[in-house]
Amino acid sequence: MASFATIEAANSVNKAAKSARKRKLNWLLATAESNAVNFGADQNGSCCSVCSRDLRSTFGHKSHFDCQICTNRVCHRCHVRQKLSFVNPDKNSFIVKKKSLDLCTRCVHTSTQMNARRVALEERARDDPASMYKYIPCHRKMSTVEESECAKEIEISRRTTENDMDYPTQKTDLLERATQVLHRFF
Repeated sequence: MASFATIEAANSVNKAAKSARKRKLNWLLATAESNAVNFGADQNGSCCSVCSRDLRSTFGHKSHFDCQICTNRVCHRCHVRQKLSFVNPDKNSFIVKKKSLDLCTRCVHTSTQMNARRVALEERARDDPASMYKYIPCHRKMSTVEESECAKEIEISRRTTENDMDYPTQKTDLLERATQVLHRFF
């Protein structure tokens, strides 16, 4: 019985670490416009921005990926495909979508080294803290991969009508439910 508890504890720590990394990646993606200046501004189209490997393909297949956070081109060795969760709020419900994003190893490493307190404080300082998790399909950094391949939708209907609660309470209730659903994914 003691070994089961140890395994459960280790699994919980692993889930917490993954959740923290994904939350930081979402924050980096939401603030990518201001962070783009901080990352490699010299975008040479013929070599990887991380390892400087040549990106030209000899067999005609895709030899590079564009990081959706820093928008730099990277080779297949410096490429990471990461699933992140986004919230698409609607008038009567909201949808949690999981999207696979192409990222570079530099941005993933940056997210793991970031101060979690700083991310949490900046998230709380926003007018709409849930805006960090809003899904924007026309965002210039989102991939155009088919929905059936990379998106998993879960619809959660509101149980109350608009007449039952005032607007600020609705936003708070919707945000609490979104947070609970996001925690289930991680």
